[in-house]
Amino acid sequence: MKAQRSVLQKGKDGKNIAIPINPPVSNLGTPPVSNLGTPPVSNLGTPPVANLGTPPVANLGTPLVNEKMINVNRWKINDTFGYYLVTYTATWCGPCQRAKPHLLKTVEGTQHLGSKEIGRTKRPKHVKFIPWFDVLDSSDKIIESLQSSDPKQITQFIQKYRFVEF
Repeated sequence: MKAQRSVLQKGKDGKNIAIPINPPVSNLGTPPVSNLGTPPVSNLGTPPVANLGTPPVANLGTPLVNEKMINVNRWKINDTFGYYLVTYTATWCGPCQRAKPHLLKTVEGTQHLGSKEIGRTKRPKHVKFIPWFDVLDSSDKIIESLQSSDPKQITQFIQKYRFVEF
């Protein structure tokens, strides 16, 4: 058996480590490919992983738990077209609380038509996660929905219907 070729490289601890070099591979009928060896590995340990915090999970928000109550608010956001904004949030929902200041700033100057707390029996079936936002027309038909806690997405979503012109 042939001895395997190797290259010496300094490890993290300063000691020399033998890094094996792959021998040339020969296929029948194909001339051997010149192999100058596998380049030395620059990091012999596991590379460090940057700790950037918990990555967002596609803005899923908080799943609704059947026994918990949620808050429903309604704003009239466009008098010309009769658009309403309905929001589904909760005091126990972290993403909802983080989105609340941006939501309130975006609907500032609109008419707040009230709020109520609802349980699982009154909850709309299409609302699976919160915070959830629906834009309704004057006949209460849902035009568009958004499930997000991202302030930029929420602002764009509301302004799209709030500042509609002919």
